[in-house]
Parts: sequence; structure tokens; C-alpha cells
Amino acid sequence: MICNKLTDDEIRERPFWMLKTKNETFYQKDEDENGQRINSWKELKKHAEENHINFTGMWLQFRDHKEEIAVNKDGYFLVYALLVDIGSATHNHYFTCGYLENGQVHCTRWLMPEVMSMQSDVRKLEDCEEVLIYAKNDLEIHRQED
Repeated sequence: MICNKLTDDEIRERPFWMLKTKNETFYQKDEDENGQRINSWKELKKHAEENHINFTGMWLQFRDHKEEIAVNKDGYFLVYALLVDIGSATHNHYFTCGYLENGQVHCTRWLMPEVMSMQSDVRKLEDCEEVLIYAKNDLEIHRQED
């Protein structure tokens, strides 16, 4: 489901990512109209490629705590993670977010809902393509010919 608006309740209830274009903002909403779980990042990736949408930046937010991931980069990256501490009842939710620059994906793991930066690394582009949303989807350079 492609989401262009969140309610005040949705903003208060859960952390989320957002990608912006020059004129529009797209938000994480991982359930469809019927309440079924979906991966809104992958849905947006497909939507952007099919509709030639260009992005200008990425942010994470929970309530009034907002963190800029990157602006004006070649692409944006996101994966979700849940880490469980074996032998205890604790578990942590993470968003690993990043951006494409000079052929490399610069990633940071963010503890959620705290929106706290935990660890950073640089990854190879070929290891990230499945969940990388290119900033410029009006160009054919990102599409591989068979």
C-alpha cells in the first residue's frame, strides 16, 4: 500500500520511515486496507520504478523525534530486523537504513522506537539491490536488459 499521509494516531503509535520527493512524502504503512501485512518499502520501490518517481531524501520518525538519514543521494536502502537476546525476554527492533553514494551503500542500524543510531557500515551495491530504491527512477540506467 502506497501511503501519502499518516494520522496523528499512527504518528504517535509506531516508528516509521519516510521518503520525500520534490512535492510529496511517502510513509511506511505495512498493512493494506484489509489489515494484511505487506512490505511497504518493496511496494514503494515497485511503484517508484513503474511511475518514474524521483526521491530527494529519507527520514525516520517516532512521535516528535525525527532523524534525517540522507538527502540528495543516488538511492535509499532499508531492511527491518528483530534481534532476540537468548535466555531473556528482551528483543530489539531495528531499521537498517542507508543511502547509495559512489557505488556503495552506507548503512546505519537504528534502534526503534528510540530512533537511536547504533552501528554503521558500508556495503556493496550488488548485495543491496533488492531493497535499494533509486533516487532517480525516470532514468533507464538502473534497469538491466536481459
